[in-house]
Amino acid sequence: MPTTAASRTLAAGVILLMLAVRWLHAWDLSPQARETILTYLRNSYRAPVMARYRDAAPTREMVEQKSAALEQVSDVTLSRVDVRGLLRPRYARVEIQVNGKTPPDGKTVRYFEIDGVVGLAEHRAGSSWQYYFSLW
Repeated sequence: MPTTAASRTLAAGVILLMLAVRWLHAWDLSPQARETILTYLRNSYRAPVMARYRDAAPTREMVEQKSAALEQVSDVTLSRVDVRGLLRPRYARVEIQVNGKTPPDGKTVRYFEIDGVVGLAEHRAGSSWQYYFSLW
């Protein structure tokens, strides 16, 4: 059975380790990475709208409907962003709203793998397990 001093030292060490790991996870996205993710999401939400109107005859009413639909799906906001990982690549968990509502595909949370090179951000769709197991 450990002594009181040893158990206190062990408890303090565990608490410091937990705080250090939490601090390492307290990163934010760079503006370039944030804009890259927003552009990716906007394009993915615009694609079905563009496909729906692709074969339609270009009437004034159709153009107005297409414009309104594109405007609605282009209003993408990242309501919450959490980034994990100290080394490359880093993983981001992003909560999304489109026009203040749930996105058209119903996925309110997405995961991205972020790899920054000389201030530029490249992203790939990531998975939740990569995000949650990224300690460093």
